[in-house]
Amino acid sequence: MARFTVLAPLVLSITLALASESALAYPDKTVRVVVPFPPGTVTDLIARKYAEELSQRLGQSFVVENKPGAGGTVAAQHVASSTADGYTVMFVSSSFAAAPALNPKIPYDTLNDFSGVALLGSTPTLVITNSQAGINTLSDLIKQAKSKELTYGSAGVGSAAHLACEYFSAAAGIKPLHIPYKGSNEYVAEVRAGRIDFACPPIATPLALLRAHDLNGVAVMDSARSPLIPDVPTAEEAGLNGVEYGIWYGVLVRHGVPADAIDILSRTIKEINDKGDLAEPLKAQGITLKYLPPIKFDTYIKEEVSKYQKIVDNVKQQ
Repeated sequence: MARFTVLAPLVLSITLALASESALAYPDKTVRVVVPFPPGTVTDLIARKYAEELSQRLGQSFVVENKPGAGGTVAAQHVASSTADGYTVMFVSSSFAAAPALNPKIPYDTLNDFSGVALLGSTPTLVITNSQAGINTLSDLIKQAKSKELTYGSAGVGSAAHLACEYFSAAAGIKPLHIPYKGSNEYVAEVRAGRIDFACPPIATPLALLRAHDLNGVAVMDSARSPLIPDVPTAEEAGLNGVEYGIWYGVLVRHGVPADAIDILSRTIKEINDKGDLAEPLKAQGITLKYLPPIKFDTYIKEEVSKYQKIVDNVKQQ
């Protein structure tokens, strides 16, 4: 018994030392960075920029793997079934939080199968109209929409622009007709041509046309004006209070990844954001860096899932 009593503290100290060494060693091999969308998309662009920075700071390769399909659910299912060791991470957009409302039968649990690493940033959406249509303000748009049926476009049912316009329409008390298109450039071009009345894209999509005055920006759905288009008022400034709709971007891992690995990733991402090297290139995409640590990001995702469920329920009732 005495011998066991002497050896027990030694065994415990060795165990703790090994655990500490293992935690400090992360990452000690290549980290796979899963992106739910094709190369060239905004989420892909963000993932590649952060992967390069993470590789430099943590001394291991962060390799981007695009796994598009089913609005991001293919990639999410892949990550949910991966080994919970911190060597598979996923860069997501706000569509991740919208997925359960749009497809209740997705093969994973959005809230319980994943753990947040960090919120990276967000970009607001804005309401755009044709510059020759006589709809020059948000008030003009709402007034016309209440006197006749207007049309708006998006990149398809459940896309960010679709949900953004539904959110705006519900707040404004209007019921326009949704016209889905194959992509964001297509529906923006249709607004420009006057074949649909308005749209609600992320800022970067119509930026060149706004600056050329080929489109009107009637309201930014954010708490502050965008420095990219400072002349466009916020929805609140334009007379519609409490209307904020942005597209956010963040990093997740599957549930069960060691907290030490999550903490190392999250702290490194915060260091990248604080240094500011990515601020300017991402600003060109309309993205403002906004960091949230793991627990707060988990809470934020939960709130976003609830928000999207309400938006989708409203669409279904129409």
